[in-house]
Amino acid sequence: MRRIALALLFISIVTAGFPAPSDAADDIVITGSGWGHGVGMSQYGAKGMASAGSSASQILGHYYSGTSVGTVNGSTVKSFVVNEAMPLWVGLMQNETTVTFKPVGGGATVCFESNGTTDCLPTAAGKGQLWRYKVIDASTCVYERQVAGTWTQQGDEGPCDGTVRPNGGSSISFVYLGKTFHNGVLRLRKDPDGAGVHAVWQTALEPYLKGIAEVPSSWPTAALRAQAIAARSYAVSRIGWRGSATSFSSSRKASCYCNLYATTYDQAFVGVAAESGAWVSAVNATSGKIVVANGRSAETFYSSSSGGRTEANQHYWGSSPISYLQGVDDSAAHTAAAGNPHSSWSVSVAPSTLAGKLGFSSVT
Repeated sequence: MRRIALALLFISIVTAGFPAPSDAADDIVITGSGWGHGVGMSQYGAKGMASAGSSASQILGHYYSGTSVGTVNGSTVKSFVVNEAMPLWVGLMQNETTVTFKPVGGGATVCFESNGTTDCLPTAAGKGQLWRYKVIDASTCVYERQVAGTWTQQGDEGPCDGTVRPNGGSSISFVYLGKTFHNGVLRLRKDPDGAGVHAVWQTALEPYLKGIAEVPSSWPTAALRAQAIAARSYAVSRIGWRGSATSFSSSRKASCYCNLYATTYDQAFVGVAAESGAWVSAVNATSGKIVVANGRSAETFYSSSSGGRTEANQHYWGSSPISYLQGVDDSAAHTAAAGNPHSSWSVSVAPSTLAGKLGFSSVT
C-alpha cells in the first residue's frame, strides 16, 4: 500500500501537464496543491509572509533553516566570482547554425577570436541593422548583414569563436528569442560535439540579477528582496560549481559553453524586459547579499509553492540531505494575501493513461 500511495503522490505532482479533463465517467480525478518541485523557498509563501509583515531576512530564514544573510566575498564564494569582471556566462541558445541579432540604441563591434587573439571586422554593426553569425563548416564561420532582404557577407570568414561587443551602452536584440540584453558581451562559441555554435551572454552578477524574471514586480517589497537574494545566492552557487569559463570542461563546452542557463533549468533570465522599477530597486537594495550556510553561499533552490509544507531535497532528488533544504511550513502560500493560483487544482486522467505511467496493466 505504501508503494501505491507514493506512486499516486508522484502522479499528483507530475500530471499538471496532462491534457484537459475528458468527460469519460470512469476517469480518475486527482486533486493536488502547489506547483514545482517544492524544495527551498516557496515564492507564493514569500509573498504571503511579506503581506503579513515579514522582512526579506525573516522569509529567507524560514525557508532556509539555519542560514543567515551574508555578502559575496572571497570567503563565501569561489575566488573567480569576485576576481573576474564578468564571471557569468549565461547560455541563451545552444548548437545553432545561425544566430541572428541586431544592435539597439547604438552599434556593436563584431570580432573573431582564435588562440587568445581578436580579429575585428573593420565595419561595426550599426544601430538597428540585422546581422547574423553563420556556421559554414566545422571550423569556419562568417558574419552576414541583411541588406534589402538579402544576406551579404561582411568581411572575411573566420574561426567559429566570435564576440559581439555593444558600443556606448547599446544593447543586443536576439530576433528569434524575442529578448534584448545589455551590460554584457555576446560570446559565440563552437559546439565541439555538434554542427552549430552556442550563443552566450557574458555579464556581471548584479546586471544579471536585474534581468531575472521569476516573480511579478508588483509583489510586496520584502518578497522581491527575498527573491533577489535567493536568485543571487543560486547564481553564485551554480557558477561556483560549474566553474569559470577559463576552465570549462569539454562536456560543459559541448552542452552550452556556459555556467548558467537563461531558462528555468536555472533561472528565467530575460534581460531588458525584466528591468522594471520595483524589481531593479529590490536588486539594488540587496546588492551583494546572499544566503550563507556554514560560511559559504547556499544552494537556494526555490519554486512556486508547495502543497502546504516544502519538500526535503533528498526526497525529491534522491541526494544527501542538506540541512537548510528540509521541509518547513508553507501555509503562507495558501493565504488570501498570497493569491496563489495553484492552491488547489485537479486533473482527470484516463485509467489506461495512469496505468501506463505506473507500469501496470490496468488500474481501477
